This record gives sequence, structure tokens and C-alpha cells, in this order.
Amino acid sequence: MPKLNPKGLIRIKYSTGDTIFHPLHGIGEVKDFEKKELLGTEYIFAVLFFPRQQLKISLPANKLDETVRTPLTDQQARDILETAQETSEPLNSSWKVRNRKNLERLASGDPVQLITVLRGLHAIREEKGNLNNSDRKHLTQSLDLLSDEFSVAFGEPIEETRQRLEQTALSTVGAA
Repeated sequence: MPKLNPKGLIRIKYSTGDTIFHPLHGIGEVKDFEKKELLGTEYIFAVLFFPRQQLKISLPANKLDETVRTPLTDQQARDILETAQETSEPLNSSWKVRNRKNLERLASGDPVQLITVLRGLHAIREEKGNLNNSDRKHLTQSLDLLSDEFSVAFGEPIEETRQRLEQTALSTVGAA
């Protein structure tokens, strides 16, 4: 149910202290809402903090619902992992096409798309023995975002979640 933010001016879904997921930065927290004046117009910004990166950003509060989402629940995370083990979508062998599609998948922040990147790049690394720089970066980014969100969903340390995700990716590579 939308509510007025602390300044009482706009309706938003999130409150100070809420945990959120941002597609580029992972799990974060709504720290505050601030009024700022830009070019003579007053705006309200949500102040977000992302602990993995030690990053603080401000987003327009009226765009918050379009930019972030509520993190996965334990059951949603388990369902996604189960589905990932049952299905397989190979990545394109053309680096240029694969790179573009992976960027789109990563920007979506959708955990199913992130697992597709993780599994696909693990498969390519297993087959070829290594990855090019952008593929390595995408593999790391997908693993970081998934570990970040799934560790919150499972209530476990991020390293345990990271190992679980790598095992899932590797076990599905062998089965493909």
C-alpha cells in the first residue's frame, strides 16, 4: 500500500529502513528522504546505501518504484534455483551478440536473467578454459548481484550463497 513519504509530498512504496534491490548495485537500504532544490524547483530524493560497494546514491523519490524492487523471498529464491537446474538456455557463440544480450540481462536485474548469464558464461569457461575480459566482468557481476540478493533471501552469509550459486551453475553445465 503506497504511503506518504516523511516529507508528506508524494506517495511511495518504500520507507526509511526498507531493504531494496537495485539492478546495478544489488541489495541496499533506504536511508532517508531529502528535499533538494534544483534550478528553483524543489524535489524529494530517496537516499540509498549499498553496503557491498559502500555506495550512497540519491534517486528521485517519484522514480523509486521504477528503479528498485523488493528483494526476493526465501521461497522465490529457491524456486528460481530449482528452475535454473531444470532448464538451460545457451548463450550465443558470437561475442558481439552475447555481449549485447548479457548487458541487457544484467541491466534488467531479473534474477532469472542473471542466472542465465551466470550459467551460460560458466559453460563457455568450462568449454574453452577461459573467458574474454567482458565475459569475465559479466560473470562476476551476475554472481555478485545474485549472491547479494540470495544471501538476504536465505538469511545466510554471502560467501555460502556464492558457493551455492557456483555449484548450481557448475552442476547445470555438466548436465547440459
